[in-house]
Amino acid sequence: PVRVWTTIDTSLQRAAEAAEAGSTSQALASGTRAQVQLQQMREQLQQQSSSQFAEELRQMVLKKYTTGLR
Repeated sequence: PVRVWTTIDTSLQRAAEAAEAGSTSQALASGTRAQVQLQQMREQLQQQSSSQFAEELRQMVLKKYTTGLR
């Protein structure tokens, strides 16, 4: 995650620098790159959260089921 943030930060910095220099196309490209990177990170976090939730739910059901058999 730290490396991803560094990459996103770099893209945002480049976008800001290009905008200040008047290079609209470069600013747009760098900004779009940062947007795509943020979206990818968001999707990864959602997938990890979903997997973690499913595993915790599975453990709770398993525990309840095995406890109920005693």
